[in-house]
Amino acid sequence: MSINSQFYHEKSCTYINEIASEAKIYEHPKSGAKVLFLKNDDDNKAFCIGFRTAPSSDNGVAHIMEHSVLCGSRKYPVKEPFVELMKGSLNTFLNAMTYPDKTVYPIASCNEEDFHNLMDVYLDSVFFPKLDKGAFLQEGWHYECDESGKPYYKGVVYNEMKGVYSSPESILFQDLDTHLCPDTAYRFDSGGKPSAIPSLSYEEYCDFHKEKYHPSNSWTVIYGDVDEERCLTQLHNDYFNHYEKKAASKEDQLYQEFFSEERKGKLTYASGSLKEGAEQTFLAMAYLLCPSGELDELMGLQVLEHVLTGTSASPLRKALNSSGLGGDVIGYGISDQSLQLTWTVGIRDSLESRRDDFIKVVDDVFANLATNGIQQDLIDAAINSIEFRLREANYGSTPKGVVYALNAISSWNYGDDPLERFYYEKQLKQLRESLAKGPYLEDLIKKYFIENSHRVTLVCEPEEGLGEKEAAEEQERLNKSWSDFSEAEKKAVNEEASTLLKAQAEADSVEDLATIPQLSRKDLRREINTIPFSVEKTSGVEYLRSAQNSGGIQYVKWAFDLNDFSVEELPMAKLFALSCLSCGTAKKSFEELTTELATCAGGVGAYFSLPSTLESEHKRSMFISAKVMQARENEFLALLKEIVEDLDFSDSVRLKELLTQQISKVQSSFIRGGEWISRLILNSGINEADYLDEKVSGPSFLKFLQACLKRVESGELGKELLALKARVFNRNNLLVSLTGEEDTLDTGIENLKAFTEVLSDTPKKLVTPKITLTKTNVGLATEGQVQYVSVGVNLKEYGVEDDPRFVLLSQLLSTGYLWEKVRVQGGAYGCFLSYEKFDGVLNVCSYRDPNLEETLDVYKGIADFIRELDLSEEEFDKIFIGTFGRIDSPMTVSQKAGVLLSRYIAGIDDEFLQSRRDILLDCTLEDIKTLAPWFDKLNVEGQVCVHGGHSRVEKASELFDKIDYLAGAGGDEDDEDDDEDFYTSH
Repeated sequence: MSINSQFYHEKSCTYINEIASEAKIYEHPKSGAKVLFLKNDDDNKAFCIGFRTAPSSDNGVAHIMEHSVLCGSRKYPVKEPFVELMKGSLNTFLNAMTYPDKTVYPIASCNEEDFHNLMDVYLDSVFFPKLDKGAFLQEGWHYECDESGKPYYKGVVYNEMKGVYSSPESILFQDLDTHLCPDTAYRFDSGGKPSAIPSLSYEEYCDFHKEKYHPSNSWTVIYGDVDEERCLTQLHNDYFNHYEKKAASKEDQLYQEFFSEERKGKLTYASGSLKEGAEQTFLAMAYLLCPSGELDELMGLQVLEHVLTGTSASPLRKALNSSGLGGDVIGYGISDQSLQLTWTVGIRDSLESRRDDFIKVVDDVFANLATNGIQQDLIDAAINSIEFRLREANYGSTPKGVVYALNAISSWNYGDDPLERFYYEKQLKQLRESLAKGPYLEDLIKKYFIENSHRVTLVCEPEEGLGEKEAAEEQERLNKSWSDFSEAEKKAVNEEASTLLKAQAEADSVEDLATIPQLSRKDLRREINTIPFSVEKTSGVEYLRSAQNSGGIQYVKWAFDLNDFSVEELPMAKLFALSCLSCGTAKKSFEELTTELATCAGGVGAYFSLPSTLESEHKRSMFISAKVMQARENEFLALLKEIVEDLDFSDSVRLKELLTQQISKVQSSFIRGGEWISRLILNSGINEADYLDEKVSGPSFLKFLQACLKRVESGELGKELLALKARVFNRNNLLVSLTGEEDTLDTGIENLKAFTEVLSDTPKKLVTPKITLTKTNVGLATEGQVQYVSVGVNLKEYGVEDDPRFVLLSQLLSTGYLWEKVRVQGGAYGCFLSYEKFDGVLNVCSYRDPNLEETLDVYKGIADFIRELDLSEEEFDKIFIGTFGRIDSPMTVSQKAGVLLSRYIAGIDDEFLQSRRDILLDCTLEDIKTLAPWFDKLNVEGQVCVHGGHSRVEKASELFDKIDYLAGAGGDEDDEDDDEDFYTSH
């Protein structure tokens, strides 16, 4: 008798065409656990277990628990199994996330044994964690005292959330949830507010695990080419069989009754000195919609969202951008990560006095569309974009099995069928039928945006001195709680902190480390993964073609050579790239052009790229990238031909909108991307490629854009951009890449050759940039509450060519010395080493770091740490396995197309990649130790750049040659699209 029939009840079995999977749902009666198998032939296997963990306060217990269950368990008693897995696993995904009402633990791997190892470590972690006091203090919060005896809070989650709450947008969107669902658990921040985290007790933390982390409150999803019997046996024998099903606990209050009238509110965020009339206010509104399980309605609302704000030509985005009320449009749009759907939109760089005008713009757009109808081409473009995304199932670096698991658990969490979200064909059919019957989208506007009184509008305004005020209030709370302690209690707290520090510094025993399942270096392939391609050259144009199983999608990329542009001209070339697809043609307005592009393609973009080095064979380029179905390739190319021939920059109003949006984005990125901007400013003084990058993305580019804004209305700027058309859209040194199905490539290449004939043939002459680098130590002062501490040196100055050994060293330090010293002991969210193989720049950077000088001191110890390395063969093997897990991570067809073109431009061939792999595989511990002198060089010659709170930066002023004060509003995430409402453990 199989275990699945002996210990599980099979609830359903069906085949889902949309994801090519057999779906089986099981229930484990003894424990109450629920399991979904999505069985298919995908080698990238995925596993995820999730628990319902809605918060009852802002103390962040769910988030802290997510971190600390991964700090040792029954079978795996090492301090941090998560880190050991990062070191020695071939995982393609490894993380944990806290959402507003659930916590999930997903992993993925292409290796069968590795997959089961990862699955077992995660299962043991969530069901049988050690949860000792040290894990709570380290990951959550604890008291420490400085040399003067002044108390302060320390903890990884505490500092992570300090970083989150340094972001005005994070503050704004959490407050929107609080105002939108004031009677539910969503009014609390599941990540934890820094002011509330220290209220969490160890006892409450332990009780939370006992209540929430039980199989009866869990959902497990397993995806891919997996052995179902083996998985079910593993789940039963080692985990579910240890539990008895328990009665459902009191149901979380997740449903919000609808308001009888809309509500408005105001909040503030910390700002530096403000000029009179400074436009640094956020305006945002949110609506509560239907339950997230109403999938037909969700599909309609997703199409409506795309119609409203999906492109620059969308009616609501266009109206807000042209209103003059602020800078760039922000917002989540539709969110389905709560019991009820929400919809959010907003603008940054505005004023409180414009709130009513903001509301009027939104209301007028809704009223106009509901009354006069939505243009059919906007609907067609929206449906095409959504359908293309669903069929492509391209989620970037996240395996689709992980995404499918998260979708299933989201449905299960609300008592809905976990399979329903996969049946998108049924939902698309229902959508088309609804559209055919009448004004379906217009009716949705009336129902959810005109007649719906459940709307919240918030103003998030800068407040000068708020940062100092909040810091003083925190210190006052600290001092009060500290003063309430008896001397004996103070001594006990200090001893607790000392004991924690000692435990953090102690290495795991050999016996404990041996419990972590590990692959062998013998499991690593000697051969590289290749991307097959061929090249042909016609009329001076190179065509790359690569046959891939792309599902009928063609990925086309043009790399237009910009090597004839001087340093001074590059910012204008970047602006050309930003605007060439967004300003219309002589025949079509930008709205018409944008909509037609969205109708015939699954995505089109233009972007600017700089090489890793300035050697002549590495191109400075402008790229146009598109993904289209082969049947619509000619339709798309006809539009692109019109752009090339009739591009029009004469609309000064449109150009002004684009510049205003871009200025807003760039200003925000300086605050939002602490790690990125600190490394950019640092490296721009030691490396020519980064010097140019700063000119087209850093403070220099901001000044350029601001100067351009003054020249828009005269028409001068439009003429300058138009004058670049023939230089950019030029067939000389052009490189074109086509990736798609084998039987579509011949026709595709011929179509691309025909298109190339419309490009100019003006001769190009290489311009070698003349650059003088100035090494400078810089402090970037903000109103943030955490630091990003970067150091760097250009080893190319000292004769170091590409050295693959740094890849292994990065893995060793980022999961070892730096993790332990900067994150575990220092309380930062993370720290890593990077080495750019072409430009020779060696960087070490921390992330959401409460420290500054202390972190720099840690960096100074890297050289000695490397020199004194003494690793067992097993520990050294872990570094290899973790490194190659990243190198060999599977790529989507879209990623392969991009990587292929990048490699070709950089002159990277298979021989080069194989030689690097051979060097890595043959690397010894002694080889790694020979890199230590370069960190001596970093200590002596390295430059420093710190992005952080102004008081902390000013206090360390002797470290810097200059301090720049970064003004502006934004978050602290690294990616423009990364405003997630959940928190990850790594």
